[in-house]
Amino acid sequence: MATYPIWKDRFSNTNRKYFRISGGVDPATNTADGLVFYNGAFPTAGGGDIHLNAIVAPRLRYGHPTFWTKGFYAVCDPQTFKVESSSDRSTWVNFTVDFGPDWSYDTGMTGLLRNDPINAHFSYKMTVFFSQWGTSPASVTPRVYRTSWSSLTAISITGNGGTAAFPIPSYGGYYTSVKQFQFTNSLGTLLWDTLNACAPAALYYRNAYGGWDTFLIEGTYKRSVAFTRHTRKVVAYTDNAPTPWPRGEQNYVTERVPRWTWSTKGLTDTESAKFVRHLLASTDAWLHDFATDYVYPVIIETDATDVKTYQTNGRRISTYEVTCRLAEDRIAQ
Repeated sequence: MATYPIWKDRFSNTNRKYFRISGGVDPATNTADGLVFYNGAFPTAGGGDIHLNAIVAPRLRYGHPTFWTKGFYAVCDPQTFKVESSSDRSTWVNFTVDFGPDWSYDTGMTGLLRNDPINAHFSYKMTVFFSQWGTSPASVTPRVYRTSWSSLTAISITGNGGTAAFPIPSYGGYYTSVKQFQFTNSLGTLLWDTLNACAPAALYYRNAYGGWDTFLIEGTYKRSVAFTRHTRKVVAYTDNAPTPWPRGEQNYVTERVPRWTWSTKGLTDTESAKFVRHLLASTDAWLHDFATDYVYPVIIETDATDVKTYQTNGRRISTYEVTCRLAEDRIAQ
């Protein structure tokens, strides 16, 4: 059975009045329970269209690696949902449908290695990833170069595959002397060989193949805060004057949303195409600010851009400016 990406609208007309849906993952426990989680009824006996992907989206497991802990993190498998319909709630007819847990998988990707890094630039302050579908080979080996190459303890790959994460600071006291880094197994080798110790931040993002990649931010980097003020008309009292007097407008809640605006260094034509395809289109992105050593969930707000090349950019190396906002709600009372 085909697996549908959750962003792709899928409707089903049951031609019956009642329907119910079971399957997927309980968001409260993060486990599959097989229980009916949705009961519906149409106004007429002839039924209507069920917007399946909109209903089942909360029952998918949206996982990602832990960015500050070395280890392996299993992929989030597609979930199977059973859709049942009935004319009288006594006899039910059913079918099943599978939905994939991400919004940006490239269905044309057939290889097991799911990384496509934009370039090989890195900082010893960041985390790097190796994403693999399936469990063959059953491990991946991280390697560091200081004065020569050293192989570290292999990371086992379990389940149906997933992502191995290696925060370079987990290498220990000598991590600031790491000059190159590798992830390698029989599927391929990912190499980071261009060190920039002065870079202010990195973006961790799910690429179009469903794997995780890192992009080092090496251009300008600025943090700002947007405020939304909620006000009301009030009157005020004082100890000296028990009679109310008009205070006028009061700011009772201020919402604040941090934003980061940053730019890339020059990208080649190949790097530029990957940047637009994988990073700007990513639906799961996290910003690692090296000054605070905090990883923030972010929404990429850049809505449109040219896919720049050396020729179309006036025979200049391509650069991009990106704006991200904090993905968490922030309200200050």
